[in-house]
Amino acid sequence: MVAPKKFPSFRALLTVQGLRSLLSDSLVRNSFWLLIAQGVTLLSGFLFWLVLARFYTEAQVGIGATLIAAAGLLMVVCSLGLDSALVRFLPKTKDQSALAGSVLVSMSALAVIGSILFIVGTPLWSKQLVFLHQHALQALIFILGVVVISLFTAIEGVFVSHGDSHFLLGRNLLSGIAKILLAFALVAFGGLGVFGAHALASAIGVGFLLLVLVRRYGYSYIPQLHVATIRRIAPYSLSIYVSGLAGSLPVLLLPLIVTAVLGPESTAYYYLAMQIANLVLMVPLAVTQSLFAEGSRRENEAQALAKKSLRTTWLVLIPLVAALVLLAKYVLLIFGASYSDAGARLLALLAVSGFAFTYNVVCGTVLRVQFRMRAFLAMTVIGTVIVLGLTAALLRYGLLGVGLGWLVGQCIISCIYLLVFHRSIFGKPSQPTEN
Repeated sequence: MVAPKKFPSFRALLTVQGLRSLLSDSLVRNSFWLLIAQGVTLLSGFLFWLVLARFYTEAQVGIGATLIAAAGLLMVVCSLGLDSALVRFLPKTKDQSALAGSVLVSMSALAVIGSILFIVGTPLWSKQLVFLHQHALQALIFILGVVVISLFTAIEGVFVSHGDSHFLLGRNLLSGIAKILLAFALVAFGGLGVFGAHALASAIGVGFLLLVLVRRYGYSYIPQLHVATIRRIAPYSLSIYVSGLAGSLPVLLLPLIVTAVLGPESTAYYYLAMQIANLVLMVPLAVTQSLFAEGSRRENEAQALAKKSLRTTWLVLIPLVAALVLLAKYVLLIFGASYSDAGARLLALLAVSGFAFTYNVVCGTVLRVQFRMRAFLAMTVIGTVIVLGLTAALLRYGLLGVGLGWLVGQCIISCIYLLVFHRSIFGKPSQPTEN
């Protein structure tokens, strides 16, 4: 077994040779392209929400954000963990086209079923979205939107597994530009226009990646479903599904909770602050996505890869967090004084949480690579209960309470990981060496 490369010192990283050495590692290189792709998404999202703030009312932005959050929730609920299973099994599967096709077809069908059930139940759990239940065309738009948003996330797993994350940059460029243009074109449709712009842009991105799969990798362009393939990955898929669903609930439910308790306007403030905070949160998510793919191929090096992921991410986060904390008020002021007044403290708290959040997602990713699914599930459920419980308890303080609940919750989760799992995930502390 080839020993993993030693992580360069901070001083070495400031040299061209040090940067080349760092980027020569497949984990870092894949993470780099994912970060660039996510950076494009963040920039286009920034411009997208700027257009919304200028041309849509706060209530319309809040409804649109709630629809997007609902679609994200349905994507996770209906995926049954198939997207994660795709990343885990694709590298070692002979017929990769059959596996990818079966997963995408299955997720599309599940998204349709889940969307219909959600629409039928809107009178019970979301009075603000009851118009989906009353108008067939709007319901159809929502269903199709959930399908393409599900595929938008699932299909990127194929490229991460192949180590070709640079194609995601092209997808995000196309969908980002389309989303901004569509935001202007769909102003007349209000909150549904916000969702429509997001969904149509996702469809363009999915189309681009499907074309690459057919042309570059020789995947079949005809939708296919191999039941035997789904059965083979089902045990892992379902185990990762429960934990993945639990872990996603805080992010996906908070917009719906804020809409129900504080109103659509507060949802607009919250959602915009979270979108900007993703400048910080996207870094550990991109790095651990690469860590999961690399760890699946190099299981014996999981601990070394985890250390490298943690150090790389924290190194990137230091200037990002400092900038957001200092400039939160002025960044949000671009969208309007109301956004700045309501969301500045929330944005600062979300940014600071990035350090604890990074430690948590790295630990969770290694547990998944090591197939320690019971431990991962337990930590995910505990973390979800802590974050949602604290947020609910502090919601009477408005968006400030949401931010405090998120930050304190992440810190408590980090303490549990540190006390219970740190040594088994990262190994014994190494002796200091001279650089």
